Amino acid sequence: MSDPKNPYEAPHADPNATVPAPLAAIPMAMPAPVKATVGIIVALALIVGYSAFAQGTLPWGQLGIMAVLLWGVVRQSALAWQYVRVMGTLAVLATGTIMLSLALGNRSPGHPKIHPLVMGTSLLLETLYLIPVLLMGTKPARRYFNVICPACGSVRVKALDFLYRERRCKLCQTTWR
Repeated sequence: MSDPKNPYEAPHADPNATVPAPLAAIPMAMPAPVKATVGIIVALALIVGYSAFAQGTLPWGQLGIMAVLLWGVVRQSALAWQYVRVMGTLAVLATGTIMLSLALGNRSPGHPKIHPLVMGTSLLLETLYLIPVLLMGTKPARRYFNVICPACGSVRVKALDFLYRERRCKLCQTTWR
């Protein structure tokens, strides 16, 4: 201890005192592809909500699914990562099928003609559903959701349970949470 008579004396520290435990891992900052995906999900929710509200209804189920996906993406849930990719792909396939049927029906005699603006809007929506699928496949997004093998760095990963809590590398068979 320092001498109480000398207030200017430097305090003495024991160099062999216990060292504090290392800090917990700092959560990774959200990479740009994931931020863009969050923005697109919010934009799609606003588009769907506004268009339905203008018609006098609200699709609570669809908006609820978007809200849960958005919450999962922000929380770094690998399950949300997987569902954004799967549901985006399904939305692109569904919208593409509808657009193809409208385009083919547009050429048939006796059927009402579809305005090109409707087709353009459908194409824009299809693009908005496709972009998150592509963005979530990037390395920064995969690293953010911890779906890259920590041992070999492979992106060929499969889920060991339905909730995607435990993963296994398809190349080196390493498992991790």
